[in-house]
Amino acid sequence: MPTTLLDRRQTNRERRTDSRAPFVAAVRTAPLLAGLDELALALDLSSSGMRLRRVPMPPRHDAPRVRLEFELPDGQGPIVVEGELLFERSEGRFMASGVRFVELGTEEALRIASYVAQSDTILS
Repeated sequence: MPTTLLDRRQTNRERRTDSRAPFVAAVRTAPLLAGLDELALALDLSSSGMRLRRVPMPPRHDAPRVRLEFELPDGQGPIVVEGELLFERSEGRFMASGVRFVELGTEEALRIASYVAQSDTILS
């Protein structure tokens, strides 16, 4: 009997529990073990994570935790957070990465939640 693999990206069930807002900004990323910075482009933001677009790099299977640094348009300086890579997949010439925040301070969490709540558009 043939088996069919389920591609989670094509399911009707939404796995996210937090609202996402469009968010386009430069993000400095660095795997916690390697410490080599790279730049990525944020595509959306929620109180629990963000989606990034970046140039292809070697897989990070040995370092699923990353440090992210980005600025919100609130003028209060950069947010630095530790995140866990949930997925990395090819999207044309770029890679898409989903990151869940795992180490986020209270002040930073409030700033992100405020940005998402004030967004005119909520992504589904």
